[in-house]
Amino acid sequence: MEIFLHRLRQAQARARRHKQIRVAFLMVGLKNKVKSKQILPNFQPLIRCEDTLSEMEKNVVGVILEDFTHLSDPLRVAQRLRETNPDAVAGIGVVTSPQDYENAEELIKACREAMTRAGDSGEICYADEEAGSESYARLKLEADLDNALKNRELTTYYQPIFNLKHGTLTGFEALVRWNHPERGLLLPGAFLDIAEAQGQLLKIDEFVLQQALTQIPIWNAQCERSIYVCANLASDHFLKEDHLTHLIKTLNTHPYSLNLLRIDVSEQVLFEKDGIESLKTLDMLDIGFNLDDFGVDSESFHCLGSFAFNSLKIDRALIQQMEDEVNAELIVAVLRIAKRMGMKTIAEGVVTHAQLEELRNLGCTEAQGFLFSEAVSVEEAGELINTEYRW
Repeated sequence: MEIFLHRLRQAQARARRHKQIRVAFLMVGLKNKVKSKQILPNFQPLIRCEDTLSEMEKNVVGVILEDFTHLSDPLRVAQRLRETNPDAVAGIGVVTSPQDYENAEELIKACREAMTRAGDSGEICYADEEAGSESYARLKLEADLDNALKNRELTTYYQPIFNLKHGTLTGFEALVRWNHPERGLLLPGAFLDIAEAQGQLLKIDEFVLQQALTQIPIWNAQCERSIYVCANLASDHFLKEDHLTHLIKTLNTHPYSLNLLRIDVSEQVLFEKDGIESLKTLDMLDIGFNLDDFGVDSESFHCLGSFAFNSLKIDRALIQQMEDEVNAELIVAVLRIAKRMGMKTIAEGVVTHAQLEELRNLGCTEAQGFLFSEAVSVEEAGELINTEYRW
């Protein structure tokens, strides 16, 4: 027990020093006839080797979890312990912010109270009820996402992109949305990290890409000028051969849309030789490419010579702080380099008229953001195509 307490104090101290490190503490209450020493061998394979498992009392087991990814991970561990040992586990208490307690004794007291509230029917209770609610909501969202593609709950919205010189709509960025049956329309930030963790991100990318490719000829038949559509694809599409092969197969199902498709590429792809080779392969399909979120990473400028992009998309973080002298000078440098290299520039996240005028004066080619329009449904996007603007 003393060794376990020492580990618990170390975990508390580590969580205080490094705010980005997540630490959790679980107390597993066992049913009357079950002893801690008997159940430890059953629990050990259910946690990671870097986590700590120990007998605290004759019918209480303690678990320290460190460096987990999401707030719901301790709940996932607790459920695994309970579901694989239903006849042994009475109730489980969980603390997800041990650094908030003055010492290990206070932490154990709070976790014990949560374990007591859990009773003997196998419940899992959090010391912090808000953290518990968030954890359960996350796990439910994970389960719901499994069915979202099958139930056609995902949809594509389109944010318009405008030419700053003429004020005309020149294209759209295709963005996924989730029509959740209970929570309504969800933005990507609410579920894409879950999709990535569950290995579903490439399927979602393919869904959005298919929608964009289908829409390109429809919109261009309605408009005298060319309308392109941007699609943002995860790095794995370009870094793994089987994923690239599947991507090419998808693209070839819409051969007449490819010349007006723009793929937004992250700088991460350019750090890998395979990534650059993949872009060169795709380039033969007459697709256009944008270097996405440019200007924030210190490596951004080193990427420019790796591949011939159509456009640089200036990161919204730079645009939002244009009044800062350093950021303003950086934007000027980006625009100058892009012009010399024959690339267009697209400013992301434009929200004020002051930003618009400054970008126009500096020679930025195109822009998107809430000042012009949020992302809209495919029907609303169709109505925007032939609308005249005076930006």
